Amino acid sequence: MAMGLAVAGQVAQAQSLFNVDAGPTGSPNYSGAAVLGSSGDLWNAYTGAAWAYGPHNVVTLQDSTGSSAAGVTMDCWNWETVSLNTGGATANPLNLMADYITSQASGDGWPIKVELANLPTSTAFTLVVYSAGDSGSQGATISLATDSTFSSIITSADTTGASRDITAGQGVAYQLFSGTTSASGTVDFEVANTTDWHALNGLQIQVVPEPSSLALCGGGLVLLGLFRRRLSR
Repeated sequence: MAMGLAVAGQVAQAQSLFNVDAGPTGSPNYSGAAVLGSSGDLWNAYTGAAWAYGPHNVVTLQDSTGSSAAGVTMDCWNWETVSLNTGGATANPLNLMADYITSQASGDGWPIKVELANLPTSTAFTLVVYSAGDSGSQGATISLATDSTFSSIITSADTTGASRDITAGQGVAYQLFSGTTSASGTVDFEVANTTDWHALNGLQIQVVPEPSSLALCGGGLVLLGLFRRRLSR
């Protein structure tokens, strides 16, 4: 029974947080909490170059504790350059919001597309996408899709681009989404702006098993422990 309770406790804690700070190579990489997370959390740096007709830049992500065993990957395309704008006090947290990857050109109609893969399948997630340029016109529409073809959009929400300070609240420098990973364990989203260039400062995704599933699994383990204990008498 004790073993069943211990395993049930581990299942109850079974959630993974992956953090990504997008920006130039050599820029300070963020660590700690943002909208999600806690002090000391690890963030993955996303750098390099990948544009609409070039190779994708796929990276394997470590979770917030520094583990890479999950094999979760990030693939990003339709972007061309990276930028660093210190921005003084207007960027908060500074190392996350002061740098970003940007679209190919101003209002070029090519959204920055991202696919997160190898996540647990058909599992609830919370996603935070950070998108803020250097002026009010550089906000973005962030859209979740069913897959990387973006033939079907699930939901969309906007950032204003007016501030890179996340304490200004949702809809200014970031948007928060919730949903369920695909049957193949992917989450896809795009960042777009049809009148100005658009930026991706970073993202966080937390995958959490449904409470009902946790309860059933944990309860089943406890019952199994009781049954085995009774048989051993």
